[in-house]
Amino acid sequence: MSTYSGLAIVDLDGDPDPFLAALATRDPVRPVQAWIRPAPGGGTRVTLFAEFGNEWLAPAVTAAGGFRRASISLDHSSEGVEHLVLDATGHAVQHVDVGPSGETPASRNDPSAWTAVAALYGVEVAAVAAAGRTATTAHHHLTELMVPFDPFWEAVGIEEAIPDGFPDRELRS
Repeated sequence: MSTYSGLAIVDLDGDPDPFLAALATRDPVRPVQAWIRPAPGGGTRVTLFAEFGNEWLAPAVTAAGGFRRASISLDHSSEGVEHLVLDATGHAVQHVDVGPSGETPASRNDPSAWTAVAALYGVEVAAVAAAGRTATTAHHHLTELMVPFDPFWEAVGIEEAIPDGFPDRELRS
């Protein structure tokens, strides 16, 4: 079963419309489902899901900008997974890239990354570090949609990666 997809959990300080409008101008923005909810600590949380978004969702979110922080998970099916945490400047403070055999060639998943992620989300470094260490076994779940990312989301307090209910919006290019 193919699980090629992208999921971005983006926290904004205010109105999501400027961010969503900027995202919709990015090419390619294929159908993207968007859920809009209150963000922990104030502001707005926009959750984006796109089938086959694994190649373009992270650059599109980064280019749209205007966010406080973003957690982006890219599922490359049996070819591997990537997880990024971006700060307000679009800089990846953490980048976990896990290949099909468990290799982590392009990762920035170390104590400095864990500290930066913990600071962005106001959580304990130990929780982020524990999640970071799961990267060595993430490849065991490559054919299970988004499952390799659960420890990363839980560590920063994201209780449900994709909210219940229908999306609030669908973006198309």
